[in-house]
Amino acid sequence: QTEEICKRAVQQNGLAVQYIKTQTEEICKHAVQQNGLSLGYIKDQLRTDEICKLAVQQNGMALIYIKCQTLEICKLAMKQNKNARKFISQAYDIYFLTGADYYRFGVEILYAYCIVSFAVLAQKFRNS
Repeated sequence: QTEEICKRAVQQNGLAVQYIKTQTEEICKHAVQQNGLSLGYIKDQLRTDEICKLAVQQNGMALIYIKCQTLEICKLAMKQNKNARKFISQAYDIYFLTGADYYRFGVEILYAYCIVSFAVLAQKFRNS
């Protein structure tokens, strides 16, 4: 496997990176530019910020393979595919809340408040 043959292979099909014994940063860049999901076959030590950004720009769902997410990477993933939100780490999830999420959380908070208030009133009623 020469580097030139490997580059050509991943430019045709990024997923071919899984069969490359000696992955290089350049080969990995070509692979994720062709298919962002090829990030799943790239060795951890080669998953640089740059390669991760290229991967999510090509396919936002590649976010699932990124362990150390940054806000910038999450934004790029969401820009490419809104469904990538399900793979955003909790540290950045709040940044992407929608109006529907706020409504849902508001209802949940109101429900919890009503339960607590009812419990307090019941306790006061029992004590009197």
